[in-house]
Formats: sequence, C-alpha cells, structure tokens
Amino acid sequence: MDTLIRKCKAQCNILMAHPEANGFFGAKGLAGGIPWSYSLIAQKFMTQLNSCGQGNRINLYEYLRKGWTYHAKGYYPPNRKYPYMTLVGSPNFGERSVKRDLESQLCIVTENEDLRKELHDECTRLYKMGIPAETERPVPVWISPFVSLFRSYY
Repeated sequence: MDTLIRKCKAQCNILMAHPEANGFFGAKGLAGGIPWSYSLIAQKFMTQLNSCGQGNRINLYEYLRKGWTYHAKGYYPPNRKYPYMTLVGSPNFGERSVKRDLESQLCIVTENEDLRKELHDECTRLYKMGIPAETERPVPVWISPFVSLFRSYY
C-alpha cells in the first residue's frame, strides 16, 4: 500500500475479487472471514489514499461473475496500450506470500505484439466483469482484530 500511495504517481486501475468471487466465500469457521478481511484491507487502503490526497489517481473495481472466482495479475507500462507483463500461477503480493509461502508462479514478459494484444483483450474481458469497489461495505466486527493479529498471513 505504501508503494502505491507514497512512491507511485501513476494513474492506476485495480481489479480485485468481490467477496463473492473469493474462493473462501461462504466457508465455515475463520476461513469464511477471509473475503471480508480483504474488504477491510481495501477500506484501509482507500482511507490512507484519500488522507494523502491521492484518491483521484487510483480506482478500485471488484470482479463479480456469478459462480466464478478471480485471481489475476498484470501490468501496463505508463502510456502504453498493451501490457508487457503478466503473472501466471499464484502471484500474490501480500505479506504472507512474500515472507511465508513458496508459491509457483511464472512472469511472462514479451514484446510480441500479438501476445500483448491478447493479454490486453483478456484484461478488457476481466474489467467488463468489474464494478466500482464497495469500500464502505460493512464487515463482521471480529474481522478487524483478526486482520491485525494475522496480518502476516495475508
């Protein structure tokens, strides 16, 4: 969050999973709180973003397609129509993934115009399933201390 808020000046669109597009949605026990914890993290991100006067350059969207989950990552360089890079596998950027997990992932970097156009078309299809993020969504009361205690697992 700090990098996007304080070290980046780019206009960004971020597509994240709606709680219903999270594989843990409806799970029993603590796992059922995971989708709501991501909603809380998004709320905290927007609060920090707005308090730093950066809310006008980052837009959050939520992927929502009935019966589908969402887990995709990609990057568009500044002022470019097509991406040069995408990540395939389980590329997470949270603290858990960076410090705790060994995850399989593949970074594809290409200058091939046809592949870059295909990546762009896929991104366009994903964003068509996006709605503006609900960053004021109520979350269960127990989620905030849960996220604080288990931050390194996200």
